[in-house]
Amino acid sequence: MRVSRARRPPSDATELALAGVLAVGFFALAGATLFAHRAPATGYELSIYAGTPTAVWLGIGVAMAVATVGAFFSSPGLLRRSALLLGGGGVTAIVAMPLLRGYAFVGAGDSLSHLGWARSVVSNAVNPANLFYPSVHTLAAALSIVTGSELSRMLLFVIVCAIVAFLVFVPLLLRAVTDDDRVVVLGTVSAWLLLPLNHVAVHMMPHPSTQAIFVAAVPVFALVLYLRRADDGSGALFSSYGALLLLASAALVLYHPMQAVNLVLLFGAVSAVQFAVRRWDVDSAVAEHRSMFGQTLALGAILAAWLVHRERFQRAVVGVIFDLFVPGGGSSTQVQQVTPSLAALGGSIETLFSKLFLVGALYFALAAVALLLAFLGSEDESPDARALTVYFGAALVPLFVLFGLYFLGSPTLAFRQLGFLFVVVTPLGALGFRRLLDAVGGVATPGVARAAAVVVLVCLLALSLVVVFPSPYIHKTTQHVSEQQLAGYQTAFEHRMGDTPYAGVDSGTDRYADAVYGFDGQRTLAGPPTNTEVVTPGNFSNATVARQFDSDRYLVVTQSGVEREATLYKEQRYSVAGFQSLETQRRLDKVQSNDEFTLYFVDARAGAESGA
Repeated sequence: MRVSRARRPPSDATELALAGVLAVGFFALAGATLFAHRAPATGYELSIYAGTPTAVWLGIGVAMAVATVGAFFSSPGLLRRSALLLGGGGVTAIVAMPLLRGYAFVGAGDSLSHLGWARSVVSNAVNPANLFYPSVHTLAAALSIVTGSELSRMLLFVIVCAIVAFLVFVPLLLRAVTDDDRVVVLGTVSAWLLLPLNHVAVHMMPHPSTQAIFVAAVPVFALVLYLRRADDGSGALFSSYGALLLLASAALVLYHPMQAVNLVLLFGAVSAVQFAVRRWDVDSAVAEHRSMFGQTLALGAILAAWLVHRERFQRAVVGVIFDLFVPGGGSSTQVQQVTPSLAALGGSIETLFSKLFLVGALYFALAAVALLLAFLGSEDESPDARALTVYFGAALVPLFVLFGLYFLGSPTLAFRQLGFLFVVVTPLGALGFRRLLDAVGGVATPGVARAAAVVVLVCLLALSLVVVFPSPYIHKTTQHVSEQQLAGYQTAFEHRMGDTPYAGVDSGTDRYADAVYGFDGQRTLAGPPTNTEVVTPGNFSNATVARQFDSDRYLVVTQSGVEREATLYKEQRYSVAGFQSLETQRRLDKVQSNDEFTLYFVDARAGAESGA
């Protein structure tokens, strides 16, 4: 039988050339990884992109470009799998860059408190079952105990593991519903984009909600297996695939209950679609799938049992309701507040949005294409792929409703919700991309269509991977916490005089106390309160810092604060001259210093006696 032009396999010469190119890609990735490991951070880095040698990024860039070309131009088999493995390895090397380059920790806010909770688990000061979302802390603690590695680095390793789960299970999900290798390739490359990250509320640092979003790809994959491949007694909840789905879903509750709520909404939408289809279209593939009603109830019951008695959950519900109905909150208000600050730094909200959400918006459009064609009853897709599209399309309705409610009241929760939406949109976008390629293939040769796909995806990868970590490119810092900075805070706490409070150019001393000492139940072990009083820009610029205080203080100055104010914020608030003047200001005595951390004692009594 004659092989059609569209399906003719590549020649042996082409395959040999692709094998050679892939070998170059693997060597480039290995070299970049080794070079990164041999170029550790020697101090605080405002941006991991700028701090990492350019050769590392070039090597990874070559590997990612080669992987994309190889995935689209090789025939199904070893070469294509190698190309996909190369690309996944490249993304993994990027997200593991803080580990490769010896960062002590990443995350100067909530993440430091999570380090403290993990430290408390290791010391048995806290029972993990009493934590609201114990999985990240418990995993890091177990890895630290087993490997003997620093707990802070094991938390960074848990981040990498969560993202690897996303990279693996998104394409597996698509493979479970279609035999079309193009869809699997597109799904794999789409996963490389890491669309759930947005740096508003989904962060590249230890953050249980973020890790839960990426891990959610695992129960979604288990959902597909349960629907299609359940065994003969499989209508039952505890069939082999049913038990797998229930276990994966329950695990997500322990990662973060909010994302488990989204999973309940997804399961509920699938159940609703099944109910409707079985009434009006008994010949549909949906009618042959196992019922999700029992799984939805089971997950809902597990989630309720975990949440209802917890005071933190009750406070969160009250807080969301308050935000919804009290004027002055919401995401629109936050945008209005941020816009002037961005303008002062030479940016704009429109530019920032395009950097963070342009690729995601494109995938929403591709998902809409897949949904439209599925609801129109296109015959070009396999029945199971159409069913998955319908399921996910139905799930987007309650997920978007919840996003809208959050958007009106709580910007942070809204952007966390957006992160989970991308777990659903990523495979849908891959299906829509395949339809777009089919349309291009109708007016051009298959080779041209594949080349166009490679060019588009390489551009999308470039736009996405440059914002994997926060950096000055998006008006943020990488939130690198250096070893010297951690050591500086620890020494300051150990030699603190009584309950003398702290001051600085930003708040956050309490977070470092959490990281150093951990917790006992709900109470920090750091002793007296360590909240930081912020020095006003006026006193700072006038070299009159001590006049702000009527009692003794410790003044904390970190290299991260200096570089943030000088480079990122362009001295809009605190000037370099102001930092330099601290050495000579009256009533300020330097009591501790290393390359990353300086502590001054503000003697209010001396000022009162002299009248200064």
